[in-house]
Amino acid sequence: MGSLLPKVGELLRHLRKTMSKLFKRTKDRCTIAGAIKAIDEKLQEVAARRARYTVDSIVAKPAVPASIDPRLQTLHKRSTELAGIGGPIEKLIRPPSTLRAKMDP
Repeated sequence: MGSLLPKVGELLRHLRKTMSKLFKRTKDRCTIAGAIKAIDEKLQEVAARRARYTVDSIVAKPAVPASIDPRLQTLHKRSTELAGIGGPIEKLIRPPSTLRAKMDP
């Protein structure tokens, strides 16, 4: 029976280590599960808040698309298309000069 005591002692030590690992693993899993539940609750709060405060309920949607002001188109014309710069200014100056030449003689 003297030879069985060391084996029983080793067996008990191994059993204690195994149970310790199981309890530690269970405790860790419980902690993780609690953290997941807390995150889920926060997510539900955020979803409820998002549903309450939507931009669509604050800002009215226009029923008809707005038309573009025709005066804005002139802001984006090329400089040669504008009166008074380059080519078109010559068209404006010619008629008065031809009229002046006819009136002088």
